[in-house]
Amino acid sequence: MTTDYETQFSPLISARSRKRFFKTFYDFDAKPDPLAHPNPIPLGGGTPNEGFFPVESIHVNLVDQPFQHFDYEVKGPGTNSFDKNTDEQVHKLNGDHTAVNTYRYPLNDDQISIHKGFQYSNSDGFPQLQKFSKELITTLHKPAYDDYDVIITNGSGDSLFKVADLVCEDGGSILVEEFTFTPFNNSAENHNTAVIPVKLNIKDGSEPGIDPEYLDDLLTNWSTGPYKDKKKPTALYTIPTGQNPTGLTQSLSLRKKIYALAEKHNFLIIEDDPYGYIVLPKYGTPNVYESPDFTPAEYKKLLTPSYLTIDTSGRVIRLDTYSKLFAPGLRLGFITANPYLRRRIFIHTLLSTRHPSGVSQLLLNNIIQQWGGVDGWLTWSSKVAKHYTYRRDIFLKEIYSSQPYKQGQITVVEPDAGMFIIVYINIESQVQDPHDYEKILAKLKTKYIRHGVDVVFGNKMVADPTFENTIKNGNFIRTTIAAVSDNDALIEGLKRFSSATTEFFEELNGGQYDELISK
Repeated sequence: MTTDYETQFSPLISARSRKRFFKTFYDFDAKPDPLAHPNPIPLGGGTPNEGFFPVESIHVNLVDQPFQHFDYEVKGPGTNSFDKNTDEQVHKLNGDHTAVNTYRYPLNDDQISIHKGFQYSNSDGFPQLQKFSKELITTLHKPAYDDYDVIITNGSGDSLFKVADLVCEDGGSILVEEFTFTPFNNSAENHNTAVIPVKLNIKDGSEPGIDPEYLDDLLTNWSTGPYKDKKKPTALYTIPTGQNPTGLTQSLSLRKKIYALAEKHNFLIIEDDPYGYIVLPKYGTPNVYESPDFTPAEYKKLLTPSYLTIDTSGRVIRLDTYSKLFAPGLRLGFITANPYLRRRIFIHTLLSTRHPSGVSQLLLNNIIQQWGGVDGWLTWSSKVAKHYTYRRDIFLKEIYSSQPYKQGQITVVEPDAGMFIIVYINIESQVQDPHDYEKILAKLKTKYIRHGVDVVFGNKMVADPTFENTIKNGNFIRTTIAAVSDNDALIEGLKRFSSATTEFFEELNGGQYDELISK
């Protein structure tokens, strides 16, 4: 196995990233002087002493389960909205809780104290959170090579932009799943990089996920294929678990096929995994998370192994986030990569965002340490997955009993993980011209808006709307089980969804086709 990552992978990253450098009067790679004074007085850096910080301590109360909210009482004038400053909010603890206490100076080495968390810090994240993040990857998805490392980022949005900057060359191209998280496409296209769609198998009985035969044929015959005027791609962006928007999960056997193609055709794999820890047991089977004997070890067995676990050459760049299991507003995530690629991302960080929020890192790290590290984090993650499983079951039960489903007007693709469920609108037999799809779906969107339900249409999450497979398979709705406040709201939303869908088909089947496709 080669460890000369620069020689192997520098041709696959952008010239922009290769040339980027950071000059400083600090030598980050300097070895400590053995004769240096043990207690130097800081007269160099412009970092304010912690005595200037107004916060002495932070005390956070934790719930034991999702939705185990505190009780709230609202007194005074206003509309009982917590957004109104005229309301007096009284918080009463509901049941047992755990307090996490953080002080100006640390209680132990694993904790980030206020004197550090409120200060300028490492651009790759505090050592404590780096250590935990690497332990998490090593425990769950240990790479098949040894010298991997992590870098803390300002959430997945930051990770995606920096990775796009790393791999997207001016005039180059990159592979993406035909339906995908389109902000990444925006980053690629803003770097003047062509986005090349890769066929997904969604509902035709094939193994769910990327079609490996299609991908191999595309790359093998690149010089004579549909994108022959473009440079051959140097990377693949994929969301392999609980894919956004389809909810599909690539099996380990499929990942091995895709990785073999990466080796054969020499491209990097960008594995974006924000949803992989929300594993959803098959619908109709027991909710395994409810078992009193359920442990972190059992939870680990449910996870689909990352591409890292089969990565022998260091060509996988994995993106993780703390948003989906903890809180998006903290803006924290991390990237796992080989030392060369990590270094290029680190230099980008030095020149752009600098370090992630110290307060966010302090809060997240100290709570994780209070939970007990990796096993405590996995225990919380499994509780989150349990509640998503509840919601998935409610969603499917409601949909399968709805009029549109019973009449064959919709088809559901059951997710394996994550927070999205796609519902196909079965209009193929009624559509007289493939170019009418977008107009018809636009009218359906109006129905949903007027019935009071918010959804995302699959034809808005595409890499290339002209791609033949996308035209054929893009007539779906992406729904989410994440955002509603409670189960009653979820059920009401699905009733509205069904009512709007029924009304739409009544018009479509009632001879109003021309009206539906009119502007």
